Amino acid sequence: EDSGGFCELTVWGIQSLKDDLVFVAYGEVIRQTLDTGLDLAVIRLVDTNGRTVKAAGRTPIEVVESELALGEEVKVLGFPGMGGQTLTMTSGDIAGRWEDDVSDYWTGEFYKTDAKMGPGVSGGAAFNAETGGFVGVPTGTPGEEERGDILGLVRPAKYAIQLLDAAERVD
Repeated sequence: EDSGGFCELTVWGIQSLKDDLVFVAYGEVIRQTLDTGLDLAVIRLVDTNGRTVKAAGRTPIEVVESELALGEEVKVLGFPGMGGQTLTMTSGDIAGRWEDDVSDYWTGEFYKTDAKMGPGVSGGAAFNAETGGFVGVPTGTPGEEERGDILGLVRPAKYAIQLLDAAERVD
């Protein structure tokens, strides 16, 4: 939660864009993987009793480190508030890199993209439009004081890999 406490997490999924969302499991933050500066964490899927479960019948996304170049096209997937209960995909180009060296809000690097993003897309996934490979986690926008069109920020996959490695050491 914004207050710093933990909230109840539920994980939902779909088989195709035509399907309604279906409950998959509850989510439990693996505390050793929570990085508030990166705004990332790994969650474990659990049942109502807190026992670990697997998302049966679902293919996991391969998370590998890759570097995107200026102008490469990405597809961003998420569930923005204005999109209702359906998956939304927007496309855009990598517009550069950004690192927050001014505020204490975020740490590390981001890709900037002109793919449309909004509340609810953060925590989704960004993919290379040509290869289909996972490239990062949509996170937000650089700041509310910006004027004009706003670029979205995508946390590169290398940060997720670090946290996934830490999660493997916990289990």
